[in-house]
Amino acid sequence: MKRDATVGWQRRAVAAFAAGLVGVLGASVFAPRASADAAPVNAATPVLAGVAGQGETLTASSGSWTGTTPIVFAYTWERCDSSGGGCITIAGANGQTYGVALADVGHTIRVVATATNAAGSAQATSSATGVVGALSAPTAVALPQLSGTASFGQTLTASTGT
Repeated sequence: MKRDATVGWQRRAVAAFAAGLVGVLGASVFAPRASADAAPVNAATPVLAGVAGQGETLTASSGSWTGTTPIVFAYTWERCDSSGGGCITIAGANGQTYGVALADVGHTIRVVATATNAAGSAQATSSATGVVGALSAPTAVALPQLSGTASFGQTLTASTGT
């Protein structure tokens, strides 16, 4: 019985000591530490630059992000219907730039930026481009013009027109 009383007293003493430490140091000292890393959070969506036309190149910005650095970006390009919906991933299009192809004519294009850091990842999608136009053959607005004297030994000069 004496041993049980001694053990009980020791347990109560340890508990009181621990409670006193918590009171002096604060409970946060004994709480498990949360990770200091913050996953990426999008603050401004990606923006596309360039002309939405066959044979042209579109370039994506990553947008603006908060979170623990470094943040690494990956890009996925999507072909959408003419109203910007019904989007599908374009196979192999995963760089910051995209060469607009014949298959894109009559559709719109957008990019999904994925931001990744040690704490996780998040995605943000750009607005869709206007409808992609096809290549067209050059059309003469002004015909080429000749200047100079048309006689033997004289030089004629031609303009390219417009």
